Amino acid sequence: MNKDEEASLMAAIVLTGGFDAGISTNPDINNRPSFIEINDEKVVCTAQGGECRHYGEFYTSGGLQDPASWKTPIINKSCPNTCPYKHLVCDNHDHTGSDIRVFKPYRQYNKFAGQFETYCKDFSLIECGD
Repeated sequence: MNKDEEASLMAAIVLTGGFDAGISTNPDINNRPSFIEINDEKVVCTAQGGECRHYGEFYTSGGLQDPASWKTPIINKSCPNTCPYKHLVCDNHDHTGSDIRVFKPYRQYNKFAGQFETYCKDFSLIECGD
C-alpha cells in the first residue's frame, strides 16, 4: 500500500469510525496514557485524527495525504493553551455559577469513549504547574 492509499484508509477509519476509532488510530496509545497530569489535574487532547495542526508527530507538511496526519493526537506538555482541542478533564470540578464553560461532547465525538465525561478550559488550575 502506498502513502496515499494508507492516508485514505486512515481517513476512512477516522471519518466513519466514530468514537470507536478515536483511540485506535494511534498505536502509541498502548504505550502512553491518553492524558497527562499537571498539578494533579488531567489534561487531554480532544482532537480526532486529522484535526491537529501543532505537531509534526500528528500533522505533516504533506497535509492530509500523509498517514501520520490521521493518527489520533495524544496530549503532551508542550501543547499550547490556545489550542482549541486542549482541555482539562473536569468530571470532578464544580463550575456551578462560574463563567467556565463545561464541554460535554456527543458520544460520537468523544474519542475517550466514556473514560472521561466532561471537559473545561480552566487552565488557572494548572498554571503554576507548567
